[in-house]
Amino acid sequence: MADFSVKPLREIAAQFDSSKLEEVWILADRSDFVSEYVHRCPIPAEGDELRKLGIRVLFARAVTIAAAVVGTSTLRVVCESDSTLPSLLALFAEHPALEGNLAQFGALRITREENPGKLGELCHMPFRSRSVPKSVSHHLAAEQQVYLGVDYGRSDIKVAVLDIAGQLVGKYVTRWWTTESGEVKYVDPQVLTCHKMHISCLADAAMAALAEVPNHDAKSVCGLGLSAAGCVKNGKLCGIPPAMDGVNHEAAQKDLEVLEQMVLASIQERCAVDTDCATALVNDGEASALYGADGLAEGRVGLFLSCGTGLAGGIVWNGQCCEGVLELGKVVMGLRDSESGMVPVHDCLLVEGAAQGMAGTQRAFFNLLAAGGGEMISGKAEQRAALVAMQKKDLNEFSRGLFESMGKWLARFVLELNHYLPSPVDYVEAGGKVTDGLTGRVMLDACQAEIWALGATAEVAKAADSEFGQAIAVANLVRPTRR
Repeated sequence: MADFSVKPLREIAAQFDSSKLEEVWILADRSDFVSEYVHRCPIPAEGDELRKLGIRVLFARAVTIAAAVVGTSTLRVVCESDSTLPSLLALFAEHPALEGNLAQFGALRITREENPGKLGELCHMPFRSRSVPKSVSHHLAAEQQVYLGVDYGRSDIKVAVLDIAGQLVGKYVTRWWTTESGEVKYVDPQVLTCHKMHISCLADAAMAALAEVPNHDAKSVCGLGLSAAGCVKNGKLCGIPPAMDGVNHEAAQKDLEVLEQMVLASIQERCAVDTDCATALVNDGEASALYGADGLAEGRVGLFLSCGTGLAGGIVWNGQCCEGVLELGKVVMGLRDSESGMVPVHDCLLVEGAAQGMAGTQRAFFNLLAAGGGEMISGKAEQRAALVAMQKKDLNEFSRGLFESMGKWLARFVLELNHYLPSPVDYVEAGGKVTDGLTGRVMLDACQAEIWALGATAEVAKAADSEFGQAIAVANLVRPTRR
């Protein structure tokens, strides 16, 4: 079975044990964190034959911290050698798309910290409870109130409608579309060139879900939650989400910063919306965590993944969500270990070895097929159709090997992610299209076996089947608790 030509960072770092090491610390600044995020990354000292490899590992760690974990464009480096920072900056300069992506957090600034004094707690990140609206004395009767959850990504839009008690009373799923000559044409959302077309799709999907609710004409929308495939910081989108990358970024930025309000305004033109309507926006990975974390035991660190076109996920510890951006598809898992062979590249960062194309995703599936000499299918609809077709077939040696390889890389992703967390993950729950059927079971079993083989103890489980789990989670987020 063909595999990726990538060596995991943890294996490369283990090679440094016999080298004389330079102590290097990466400090990541974010204004809403009480203290800076601190990560230790020792690398071979100057003159060591592995020095160049060590600088590449340092770059991979810095990329992951800035783009995938913390969400910042401001890094400080504590190092012993005068050559370390210039070498790191040179690698960043080789990746202009990376700098462009980090611009959503501000201008890229990487400096040397000469006198750090006392370093803070390693890998510290705040975990907080997600706030829900306070109980509201609506002028509406309970049976009139409904709460919308809209979950969108590159592939589709899903909407869930809950009543005041949290019961699912309506749902709807659709691909993105445009209207040409009065006919609906389903499209990749990146071909839509105006962000207002995306907003219209989201609002139209919400209205279609509301139409499924019994006696819907008598209902009022009292809450709207959005699960967004894209970077979210402090409840607001950062930059332009992947599904909307075809729009004029400058023209769209202002509206997308209040996307949930824009969608609500469009809904309000067509149905009743309560004056006290609550809104919320979270990353789709966090929505996965909010949906899956019910019942997670106190003290456990749970990683909740959605394995779709890309990789989304959230982390819950003691009932609280991690405050990092957690764009998990941007975690750099390893470095190229040969001149030839398949090494996936992140589609926005243009950095090699990212989890997006390697760790249990639809992209990983097709990258492995291509690595084995198969056709490289790039269209999202075509990819989904080919994946579903394979899942329907009887399991054979080829498909088993393919999904076992995906599971092993998913395990390596979990262990790589642990390097950046204050406490290691001990429970992994994965859902999404790639985890369906016998092939999904093979992938998750292989993930579990690989985690144990590598000396970790995390438990791996399949998420409860719910196509609308993320949409339900964000609808619950805006539904008042009854005290």
